[in-house]
Amino acid sequence: TCELDILAMVPWWGLALGVLGVVVAEFLLGAMGLRFGQKGLMAVWLPLCLAPSLLGNSVSAARKGGTSLLAGLGRGILWLVQCLSPTAWTALGAVVLLVLLAWSLHCYCRAEAKL
Repeated sequence: TCELDILAMVPWWGLALGVLGVVVAEFLLGAMGLRFGQKGLMAVWLPLCLAPSLLGNSVSAARKGGTSLLAGLGRGILWLVQCLSPTAWTALGAVVLLVLLAWSLHCYCRAEAKL
């Protein structure tokens, strides 16, 4: 069993937002599967699975002062993060989330019912 108390590290509202994000992401991926088929869904799903590793490694390489393409990507990410305040990033994320949710609803409403 795991003895780690997640609420000691993340506030309750952060955990609730994380759960909401996962639900909306699943809703969006389902809509993409309806709209573009399995190949279109995989074209989005695969990069989303690889992005955390790539982003983490690129930021680590940038902080170590590397000169590789990966380090250059990390420097760009660090610069982009510093462009906006945390409040602005939260607002931007909320707007993007609402747009994606509206697009998902649109796709589900236009989907054909097949038996």
